[in-house]
Amino acid sequence: MRKYRLIFALLLLLSISFVASIYKTESSEVIGAIYIKADGSVDPPTAPISTNDNVTYTVTGNINDSIVVEKNNIVVDGSCYTVQGTRAYLSVGIDLTGRNNVTVKNVSITAFFCGIRLSWSLGNSLSGNNITANTEYGIWLRDSSNNSVGGNNTTANNHYGIRLDSSSNNSVKGNNITANDCHGIYLFYSYDNIVSENDITANTYCGIYTECSSNNNFSENNVTANMDSGIYLFSSSSSNSLSGNNVTANTHYGICLVTFSNNNSLSRNNISNTSCGVYIPYSFNNSLSENNIADTGCGMYFSHSSENNKVYHNNFNNTCQVVSVNSKNAWDDGYPSGGNYWSDYNGTDANLDGIGDTPYVFDANNTDHYPLMMPYAIPELPSFLILPLFMIATLLTVMVYRRRKVRCEAKVSGTP
Repeated sequence: MRKYRLIFALLLLLSISFVASIYKTESSEVIGAIYIKADGSVDPPTAPISTNDNVTYTVTGNINDSIVVEKNNIVVDGSCYTVQGTRAYLSVGIDLTGRNNVTVKNVSITAFFCGIRLSWSLGNSLSGNNITANTEYGIWLRDSSNNSVGGNNTTANNHYGIRLDSSSNNSVKGNNITANDCHGIYLFYSYDNIVSENDITANTYCGIYTECSSNNNFSENNVTANMDSGIYLFSSSSSNSLSGNNVTANTHYGICLVTFSNNNSLSRNNISNTSCGVYIPYSFNNSLSENNIADTGCGMYFSHSSENNKVYHNNFNNTCQVVSVNSKNAWDDGYPSGGNYWSDYNGTDANLDGIGDTPYVFDANNTDHYPLMMPYAIPELPSFLILPLFMIATLLTVMVYRRRKVRCEAKVSGTP
């Protein structure tokens, strides 16, 4: 019996030591908010963040509270560690309020009200971060400009993957924005931002949603399988450019221009497999050209006196091509430029100019006078080639102009 008691006591002692070691490891991660102070110090000094030069700050262990950055011109490298909160109201994983030129990279952030917040901040960079399961926002830019948000994964946040409020000239590029419980990207009173090359999928409402936001560029995004709409411009969201986006398999609408969302440009977008490809109520003077709209319940739907929109050089391949309710719009670019390609057009082309001899008529107020006989060839030019080709074309034009001018002057003077 004494022998068994000794063995039992030894096992009990080992168990207590093991539990104590676990508790020590876990409790070392449970610390208060960490501050990177303006003087370069880290408070508390025992926090798992190290620096050798007061410029690069490297996270060396998991953190169970917020990081508040009070110093400009630094790099915070998460080294793939996790910053985890308790889902407390208004808590922030990494707070960059009033910061300039701070880079935050390679950190996982979860269970805060907001994962990363930039308020009144300028020239910061967020890259390679994994931001999930926060109660409101993944990344939130408020009154902030000229920041870069690229290559982040923002998933399963309770409201927005990325939100911009009253923010301008920011780049939101190459992010994976998935399964957020409202909109993937939301812009409110924001302008002159570039939103490009993002994968925006399976969000509960819209992939991209704007409200009262203008002059933004939405290009080459993959916006798929969102539960409501792909891209939704609302309430005076005007003069935006939507180009080269792949907008497919969204439940209700591909692209919406709603309530005085005027003077927007939609070009080179692929819109398919949705209830309605493009929906435009109460909106005017928009340009829609060179889009592929296929396999939708209705290709385009205009309503509530949405007028003076111009629709040309698009390819329509839908069972219901267009519905227009109390709306009058232009459906071609004149001759010989032509109108749109309609998969159900059955007219002829006697002179073989590529344009049908009879108009494609929807109703008394809407007619494509020059329907195309073949699908419009939409150019797919890599964006990095556009500027060099434009410069070359400009140079050639100048050279030709000068040569012609010299010849004309020679003829006038009589010089051979």
